[in-house]
Amino acid sequence: MPTETTSTLVPREEVLTLLRVATPLIIMFLGISSMQFVDAYVVSMLGVEELAAILPAERVWFVILSFSWGFFAVVTVSVAQLIGSDSDSQVGTYGWAAVWLAILYGVLITCIGWPLARPLFTWLGAEPDIVDREVDFFQILLLATLPHVTQVALSNFFNGIQQTKILLYTSLLGSLTNAVLTYPLVFGVWFFPELGLKGAGWSTVIANIVQFVALFLAFRSRLVPERFATSKPTWRIRPILVLLRLGLPSGASGVIATFMDNIVFVAMITSFGQATMASYVIADSFSYFVHMPVTAVSIIMASTMGKSIGEGAPEDAAFYSRICRRLFLGYTVLCGLVLILFSDPLARLFSSEPDVVSTSFVMFVCAAVYYCFDSLRLVFMDGLRAAGDVTVPAVAHFVFGVGILGGLGWIFLREYSELGVLGPWAARILFIAAFGGFLGLRWFRGAWKSIDMFGDKESREPRKEEVL
Repeated sequence: MPTETTSTLVPREEVLTLLRVATPLIIMFLGISSMQFVDAYVVSMLGVEELAAILPAERVWFVILSFSWGFFAVVTVSVAQLIGSDSDSQVGTYGWAAVWLAILYGVLITCIGWPLARPLFTWLGAEPDIVDREVDFFQILLLATLPHVTQVALSNFFNGIQQTKILLYTSLLGSLTNAVLTYPLVFGVWFFPELGLKGAGWSTVIANIVQFVALFLAFRSRLVPERFATSKPTWRIRPILVLLRLGLPSGASGVIATFMDNIVFVAMITSFGQATMASYVIADSFSYFVHMPVTAVSIIMASTMGKSIGEGAPEDAAFYSRICRRLFLGYTVLCGLVLILFSDPLARLFSSEPDVVSTSFVMFVCAAVYYCFDSLRLVFMDGLRAAGDVTVPAVAHFVFGVGILGGLGWIFLREYSELGVLGPWAARILFIAAFGGFLGLRWFRGAWKSIDMFGDKESREPRKEEVL
């Protein structure tokens, strides 16, 4: 089996460079995590029922958004490869193509999702009073879909050109808006109405709108180098077609991941009752602080790898994969130990109910193991995406997800009920370990080195196309 080729890059210097460029993204993702944390913490003050209602609504919304997360991730690597191959004049057209596709997706999803909300949450099987809360919260979140998806597209563009400080500032603005508004809108402080659970949803909507406006203004400003030509709207069919060809499999993979984790797995956890669901919400809220920094560095890793591939240096791309595997595994192991050792006081920040606190310990242990395997999966998947290898990983994602997490998880749940929540968690961990192993084998085989992301080399050269 082929191995990773040798690079002349210096590990220490490159790790520091990755971390320097990724630091604004890490802070940005922690800000996103804080939005979820603040929502969950404030809603927990309303009671266990409200806390149990917020998770399914958020998770369904995340499934909807997850297609855009996977789809627009290819903007990062496409832009990076164009820069690496000295095709700067094409970069802006891919940014605008992403914006048009994001607007289309946001409008369609909001219009389709609104009438389907109640049938969907009724089908998921929660108690009737919980369903009402879930529907109300979800429909409000739908209004944040368009600004959120568009800022995802723009964020990936800025990731590709590695101007992450812009993302930091706009994210802090959105997080601050959410932090300031959530408590007053939930409890009616100052001149705000008392909206209860709905208030947490409206604060998310307003924060996403504020963040989108700031990011869009930055996209069209002089903050973006003039050679990328983003100041004026452009419409070109080729970048749209390239993004569709690469983004559809990548987006499908994102949906599969989020659906299996946030619908199938959450449905399994829900079957154990409100206390167990509340404990999962608690562990999941803290898990963001483990997963998000890893995701941030992985994005910059993919951008840097894409640029290396565009320059014709796959050995450098392999180098970045190798150092990130070591970095991610060390970080997730350390974070997992912290969560396990301090699980009791962390859980009591949300709830003092004994059943919730005791179950949270099990959730923290399982989550710690899961995210160690997931960090390695992320390195291999983003590395393959940087080279344009998206279709086979998407198919494998579906097969492993349905077969192991879905199939084996329900077997554990129904036939080995004495395992309790350990059954679904065991299936989830086995799934991510097996899928990550498959991606690792595909990476080390090295076929990704011969992929031409744009279909032909000439597509990277500037074209005299009409700009509308």
